[in-house]
Amino acid sequence: VDSEETALENGRGIRAVDNDPSTFWHTRWSNANESAPIPKHPHEIHLDLGANSNVSGLEYLPRQGGGLNGTIADYEIYVSNSRTDWGNVVKSGTWAYNATLKTVDFPAKPGRYVRLVALSEGEANANNSWTSAAEIRVRTAKITDCVKTLKITVQKPITYTYNNGWLPNDPNGTSQIIDDFVISSGDAIISQNTLSNNITINPGASLTIAENINLTANTTTLNSTSTMFASFIHKGYLTGQVEYNRYVNKIGTSAGGGNDLISSPLTGVNFDAIFINENPKLAKHPITNGIYAFAPYSVTNGEYENFNIGPNNLGSVPIISGVGYRAATNEIGVPTFRGSPIKFKGSVTRNIVEIAISDAVKGKAWNLIGNPYPSYIDFNAFFSANAAEIDSRDAYQAIYGYTGLSNGWTVWNYTTIIDPAIQTLITPGQGFFVKAKSGGGIVKFTPEMRVAGTSDDFILGRQNRNVALSKLKLSSGTTSEVTSIYFIEGTSRGMDPGYDAGVFTGAAVDFSIFTNLIEGHTGLDIAIQSLPYHDFNDVIIPLGIKAKAGTELSISIDEGSTIPSNINVYLEDILNNTFTLLNANAYTFDTTTNLNSAERFNVHYSSKTLSVDDMQSNDNLRIYTTVVPRALVIRGPLTSATTANLYDIQGRLVLSTVLNHYNTENTVDISRVSTGVYVVKVTTDNQFKTQKVIIK
Repeated sequence: VDSEETALENGRGIRAVDNDPSTFWHTRWSNANESAPIPKHPHEIHLDLGANSNVSGLEYLPRQGGGLNGTIADYEIYVSNSRTDWGNVVKSGTWAYNATLKTVDFPAKPGRYVRLVALSEGEANANNSWTSAAEIRVRTAKITDCVKTLKITVQKPITYTYNNGWLPNDPNGTSQIIDDFVISSGDAIISQNTLSNNITINPGASLTIAENINLTANTTTLNSTSTMFASFIHKGYLTGQVEYNRYVNKIGTSAGGGNDLISSPLTGVNFDAIFINENPKLAKHPITNGIYAFAPYSVTNGEYENFNIGPNNLGSVPIISGVGYRAATNEIGVPTFRGSPIKFKGSVTRNIVEIAISDAVKGKAWNLIGNPYPSYIDFNAFFSANAAEIDSRDAYQAIYGYTGLSNGWTVWNYTTIIDPAIQTLITPGQGFFVKAKSGGGIVKFTPEMRVAGTSDDFILGRQNRNVALSKLKLSSGTTSEVTSIYFIEGTSRGMDPGYDAGVFTGAAVDFSIFTNLIEGHTGLDIAIQSLPYHDFNDVIIPLGIKAKAGTELSISIDEGSTIPSNINVYLEDILNNTFTLLNANAYTFDTTTNLNSAERFNVHYSSKTLSVDDMQSNDNLRIYTTVVPRALVIRGPLTSATTANLYDIQGRLVLSTVLNHYNTENTVDISRVSTGVYVVKVTTDNQFKTQKVIIK
């Protein structure tokens, strides 16, 4: 049907052929789910008879209760074997405005498809814009069997396999509609008009239709695993059904991990009873029928909202191309609980896909979007085209992908493009978060971003710049998180939009490791920090930990680090006054209170050997805040009477206290001080220190 009402009543088109006169199809008359104008005449419904038939008439029963709204007056009927070329009208006329059965006959015409077009509604002078029908039945003439002896030549089907080359030979332009293609590995190209029966593209392999080339296939199926995905790049013309079996992670919890962020790699897909029946492993609500683990993220409400298609699965929700969804599968009865593919059936787009992103306050401007193509896309091309639409006010000019692990987020920005160790490809049907700029924006996916393969060796324009990476890992039992510190030629110690990336804030996190900016720190926790290339010779970076009390933690250098081997990495524990060379050993300790700041640890990078004495000679006083209790701590020897003043960011004195210079640690109660950024000034007769702190 061209239109159906699904918001304020069940007026789906299927109700016109359900053999129940009490139900009816009704075109859309409300704006409950969309702001587009109410569609006007003509309205039409297409009927698939399932096989070629001699169509000789049609019966139309108007709605039988609640008035005659939508009763068809002027009509046209078409019969065809094509769903796009209907030919000439076989019957037209005007029906009376009443609830009786209308019957029309016409000379029998062979065809599989019947099209009824409503040109107007019957209520006089009402100018109503809708159409309804309780039942529509097609009348067929009896077909007399004809027996004829035919002599045929049987042709044996051929299976053509591509494994970095075609076997038994190249099918381009020579294969028949009965032949199958299997793209096993490598990048196959259809360069001539070609016919095929079924095409299968295995994970990690790709198929491309060259420009202006026609490929006709009954079914094209793309498969994937948890680590590899099939690619299909459509530059020409494709006829036939397309299926993408997109791997989706197992269902889980925020504490234990699981779930996935995906997008539809095909267009024209609906979440309905058909979709549910074809995906029995899609996780569903344990109690309420009709609710499934398939949820877009509402920026307005700041939460995922699972699809609900009703207790009988009669609802239908479009899966929008370019929008991301949280999804999960639930494969029960296998030795190891694991994820499973979800089947998408639809069309392959070769057009630009635009997605509006919002900066609504409740969702903190986080938008869940995704790759709309059944192919990988080049992250370099995507990010370069869309960086201006992503928030650069803080360190959020990046994309955030969920790893499937508890609190696990992968962050990509310009550092990812520069780093040769990272494969910068976004997989088919991959969902990810971006934070919208002020006022919102438009993210564009373009066909030029599509690429084949499983690595980024072919990415054009890779920048040849000096770059080194230090990854620091926080571990607790089997759980671990990392933070990345890049040393890149041309970056600074302050905020570098697109190179520095803040920690993902769209979901609660209770275990993480992060850094603070060396210069211009505003309280933002940093997941990726970029510094000048030669800073690894001598620099000190505040290191933050978020963990619960009573936990054994370990801080170490992650194996993905690429800083020069002659650079020493030291972890300074201000609280315990220790200095650990992480190149040699991990630093392990137990937490007695909840940690959630970068006030306790510093990480030192140096081309020379350091010690605690070096640390103290460089800076005798340590100034930091704690959350529980809420206090300002000044540690270190004081040589005489000392005053500590606390100023707000406008320079106004907030608090002043005299410290006990006989103690090496002084604690100041700040429980009544508002959260924010402050400056602490410690003054003695021969000592002076000013430091910025964050009070949380």
